[in-house]
Amino acid sequence: MPLVCKICFEDAQKAKARVTVCGHVFCKKCCALWFQTEQSCPVCRRIFTDVSKELIAIYDQEEPIGGAGDSASASLSKLPAEDEPIKVKELLGELGDRWQELIVEKVVLKRQLEDSKSENRNLLTKLQEIQRENDKLQQLLRAKAMPPSLRAP
Repeated sequence: MPLVCKICFEDAQKAKARVTVCGHVFCKKCCALWFQTEQSCPVCRRIFTDVSKELIAIYDQEEPIGGAGDSASASLSKLPAEDEPIKVKELLGELGDRWQELIVEKVVLKRQLEDSKSENRNLLTKLQEIQRENDKLQQLLRAKAMPPSLRAP
């Protein structure tokens, strides 16, 4: 089962396949064109902060697998066909596991953010109360420090 580029719909394995951290497969040429101007996945629009770290070569086809002097496509054709889907499944499984970890982490961070916002609101309310109390005490202090002849009747 060949990997199909989600942009050009060609066999991505023959064209140096890349997979995003969100699990979408593209050929190297389409990746290069797309990510020159975009910072998001063309399929799901996930924003990438560092495209170079979030695109993974499925096979390192720039270094021949079969030894020095072999072309990348010749080396790739030497791989057993039944191993290819397993390697891709393993990679996609790892990506899926990491994705789940990130979802859990996001939920935890969102909860912490909401807790922090709530605590911030409570602290602001307390600060306003203390400021009002401080203003009242300063008014009392000024009234007691003022000589009786200057006080309002």
